[in-house]
Amino acid sequence: MINITILVELQKIYDDEQSLKKKLKDSQDSIKLLKQQLDLITKEKQETDEKMHQLSIKLKDENLKLQTEEANLKKYNHELYTTQQSNPRYLKELDLKIQDLGKVRETEEETILYLLDEIDQIKNKQILLQQQQNEIQEAHDMKIKSHESIENIIKEDLFNHSMKKESLRNQFEDDTLQLFDRTMLHCQGKAVAVLTNDQCSICRFSIPLSQIDQIKKNKDQIHYCSNCKRILIAL
Repeated sequence: MINITILVELQKIYDDEQSLKKKLKDSQDSIKLLKQQLDLITKEKQETDEKMHQLSIKLKDENLKLQTEEANLKKYNHELYTTQQSNPRYLKELDLKIQDLGKVRETEEETILYLLDEIDQIKNKQILLQQQQNEIQEAHDMKIKSHESIENIIKEDLFNHSMKKESLRNQFEDDTLQLFDRTMLHCQGKAVAVLTNDQCSICRFSIPLSQIDQIKKNKDQIHYCSNCKRILIAL
């Protein structure tokens, strides 16, 4: 003889346990996701910082080159306008050096402008990454605090559910518990279905009228849905 009310209550305890465990796992997963996002942002920020460092070194080198070329250009210009040398070949060579240095200086200036523009872009990216890092870090810290609170509550609820579950299980015979546990195992943790509008409440299979009559008349016996094989009861 089976107490249908207790059987339904036992199934509800199992359902509630799964719901609580899922809630705890979802909270843990959200922390993991934020941590992954934080790690990615941190890595990208480190790569950006390294790129900024390399660009700064390159800019310094280019500025030194430009200073050297400008000094040489100034020297050759001074020599051109102050020399007493009247050899046309010498003057032409000097003029060519000045022209070549002028072109090199223009190239260096363009390179420096390009580097300065790239550095500005990197600086803007650094600012954006820092903002994102701060936001994700704040969300991560808040989520951890929230999770700690949720975890304490859920662990207490799970303990209470466990105690109540054992109390309910002790009210059944061993053979009934074996049927229940076997059905739980084979039916994804949902052993009990309720007859609702002449259908199984879980798989929505239409129950034959002859079986419906038997279920309603013999509520203290085990009945199964012929489709999903769950224990089928009528409240």
